Amino acid sequence: MTFDEMKGILEEYIDTKKYLKAQERRIAELRAKIDGLSAVDYSHEKVIASASNSYVEGIILRLIELEEDLSKTMAKMFAEEDMIAERMKECTQLEQAMLIDRYMNQWSWKKIQKHYHYAQRMPHYIVNKAIKKMSDE
Repeated sequence: MTFDEMKGILEEYIDTKKYLKAQERRIAELRAKIDGLSAVDYSHEKVIASASNSYVEGIILRLIELEEDLSKTMAKMFAEEDMIAERMKECTQLEQAMLIDRYMNQWSWKKIQKHYHYAQRMPHYIVNKAIKKMSDE
């Protein structure tokens, strides 16, 4: 695996994590819609016909689709994490910490610079060096 491929895997992990969070938000929104629906008590009134349940059914079907997609995405993310963790064994403790902060915790370069008290370019150098170690080059 080359440096660019390894870096691509790490950046794909970030995208997967962002997608996972978006899916979780969509599921929460749909659940809120379902919770927001309340039953009307028609026991004391004459009712000729009932309204269609297609709206609720549509929400539930979409919720099921999203939850299936969420579980597939989580499985993909866990597989990526396992592969990354296996390859990170080649890195020093500082390199591992910076990789985790940059890719797993999604910290900005500016936040990493402030946290580790490094000049602007140094975190880039350390992370790139770690990625090179993780690749087969």
